[in-house]
Amino acid sequence: MKCDAGRLRLAVLFAALTLIGTACSSGPVAPALGFAEEVCIPDFCVGYPSDWEVVELGELFVSFAHPAGPDVVATVGRVNLEGVVVNAGGLWPQSARNVVDQLWSLLDGGDAELDDVSLVSDGSYDSSGFIGSGRLWHRLVPVTATQGYGVEVRAPNATWEPHAEVFRQNLIVLNSEL
Repeated sequence: MKCDAGRLRLAVLFAALTLIGTACSSGPVAPALGFAEEVCIPDFCVGYPSDWEVVELGELFVSFAHPAGPDVVATVGRVNLEGVVVNAGGLWPQSARNVVDQLWSLLDGGDAELDDVSLVSDGSYDSSGFIGSGRLWHRLVPVTATQGYGVEVRAPNATWEPHAEVFRQNLIVLNSEL
């Protein structure tokens, strides 16, 4: 009988924590991932979930939106690493890892909160954190000492992380001579 009572308490605690976690998130819950599509410009190709839409295709960037709402967007394009550091008030040169910190200090007028940074085997950096409208995931791919590419995905809650991973993991740089 004690085991059954203990299991019941654990089940109730788990259910309560699940409800609290759900209540703290805002915005639409991400749909299940479907097939990936790909879009290319001369600088790069990027894979994206098929339920996202390409909303702007420029010479140096691609912007995406999801029909779930205006807070679910992504952008992939060139990043001037030196420009990020200088605009954040830092001195150039800096390591790519430090550029990530400087980038986050500029996001959303300085109101973004960096939560996690990890070095990827190809030398790029994945980072994630919080912004006023929810969550942000970023990949910085340094290509030269001063230039690189960035993948930024914004969404209202953490359920969108698998969608962000499709963008971050499917960037293929075609122009490494920026």
